[in-house]
Amino acid sequence: MKRARPADAEAVASASGKAPKRPRSDADAPEAAAGRADDGKSRFILFVGNVPFTAPRSAVLKQFECVGADGIVGLRMLSRKKEEKLMSDGQIQHKGCGFMEFADEGALKKALGLHHTFIKGFEGRKINVELTVSP
Repeated sequence: MKRARPADAEAVASASGKAPKRPRSDADAPEAAAGRADDGKSRFILFVGNVPFTAPRSAVLKQFECVGADGIVGLRMLSRKKEEKLMSDGQIQHKGCGFMEFADEGALKKALGLHHTFIKGFEGRKINVELTVSP
């Protein structure tokens, strides 16, 4: 026996106990949110991966000094919250990847040129430097 189906989304949602789905607006589109800060300005963020686990944060920053001191806004290295294993410099052990934010597009393009380079002093792995969609 077939069950009668309500014609509109609100009736379906109320019957299932779920909130009705709202139509997606342009502001909800991934491209609208990507690369934008809360104030509407563009953000220039790169993914940095395959970083040697023994390389401290300072070595990663030094690798990108070619973009200029004013070009780097920040570096966020990913780490495990539960395992607070410390590195030789006293910082929490990272997972070998992170995100770097740059001040402008010129700095970001210079940093992209460091794709598949070695971090000085930690020549075991070539780092990956790739564009990313900002959070």
